[in-house]
Amino acid sequence: MKRKVWLVTGLLFVSVGLMGCGSNGDKAETSKSSTEKTSEVSSEESSTEETTDEVKESSSEEADASNEIDVKSYTADNGEAFEYGLLDRWQEFDDIQSVNPAASFAFTNGSSAVAAIFNDKGDVADYATFKNLVVEQMQQTTGVTITFEPTTMNDMAGDRASFDAEIQGIKLHYVIYLLESDQNYIQLLTWSMQSKFASEEKVLEEAAHTFKMVK
Repeated sequence: MKRKVWLVTGLLFVSVGLMGCGSNGDKAETSKSSTEKTSEVSSEESSTEETTDEVKESSSEEADASNEIDVKSYTADNGEAFEYGLLDRWQEFDDIQSVNPAASFAFTNGSSAVAAIFNDKGDVADYATFKNLVVEQMQQTTGVTITFEPTTMNDMAGDRASFDAEIQGIKLHYVIYLLESDQNYIQLLTWSMQSKFASEEKVLEEAAHTFKMVK
């Protein structure tokens, strides 16, 4: 159990590394061809209608693209299958293992991030033990009193906490989900800089909720 306690502490420090390494995805740009002017009024009206149709079609395509989710698969060490999704302008943090070997995956949009740690239920007495260990270590690390409230995420029951913390001089806001799947206890950690949380809260929650079991 000592190893798992260390892992819980370590992931809080991962956030500092992640915030500086993510990048915003390339913004999609739609090029629009200019309509040649003609001297005839009828031609101008026709060109205007065509341009309007093109703009509507382009806007529709951009909206569809922004709603697309790049679904990724993850299989825990005990064989349980999960998936999570990369929203528009989100990308996987490929070097997460070098920062903390406990994290199974992490993804970011450059302003916010999501990461996960999996604990096999066979290694922990029960969910209450798992939760108590996480809360104890997080409070020791942050010096903050953390209150979890019951929650559910995609058929997984658990608890959720939202709090500010200063890690190595970096002011962050965390939203932590402790979840119980069929075979694992999961720490799903999400965070952003405190100054950006208000604007990032909605998309951060949406990104977190792409995580689910695959049955």
